[in-house]
Amino acid sequence: MIWDGDAANPIGKEKIFLNAVSECPAPSSITVTDDAVRGKAWLFHKSAGEPRCEARSIRTGPNHTPYVFEQDKTYFIGWSFKLNDTHSNHHPFQWKSYETGHQQNYPFLMNAKDGYLRLFYYGTPDDISGVIWTKPIEPFKWYCVVLAIHTSNQSARGWAELWFEGQVQTFSNGLERFFGRTWDGANRSANEPKWGAYNKHQPGVMDDVKNYISGLKIGTTYEDVEQTCN
Repeated sequence: MIWDGDAANPIGKEKIFLNAVSECPAPSSITVTDDAVRGKAWLFHKSAGEPRCEARSIRTGPNHTPYVFEQDKTYFIGWSFKLNDTHSNHHPFQWKSYETGHQQNYPFLMNAKDGYLRLFYYGTPDDISGVIWTKPIEPFKWYCVVLAIHTSNQSARGWAELWFEGQVQTFSNGLERFFGRTWDGANRSANEPKWGAYNKHQPGVMDDVKNYISGLKIGTTYEDVEQTCN
């Protein structure tokens, strides 16, 4: 296992995430709550009218140093979530691009809208983009996700696999593996994960969103991050 983002860890969000402060400015907040089903869980509360409340990337090791994601690696990202709002149009997860001159902004983006959870792939300007997977979801219900990403800036070499509620999923290409450009640059940490709630580009629908998250883990195998599903 690379990282365990357990909300019960008493070291606090500043030492667990790379950035859990400026990515969630007041009046929004990231706190730890006691959930009747999952116990200690992160609560990402994006206040109405605010564009985002997110935690960016991770810290690891005894000194809580920023973790460096790399190209040509396979990362398994697992978490469980519960949303108060599954309709308004917001993004609970991003595989976000950070390298200067990036082309994709976020190769993978999860979206909750109209009672569905969608996974988008955004390619380069000359590549395909759009919804590659969708599933109906309900408010105030726990769901579990594992997203595997093999990082490459070559579309033929990068790929993703997805498990939802403990079951491997089939993408829009009819396969259990989606191929695409999953690394938006050439340098280390060109892409990093973000969790929470984001809808900056949806003026007028910046509703109050609460994203409860537990079981946050990143590893190199499915077993590293396997979730306890409903």
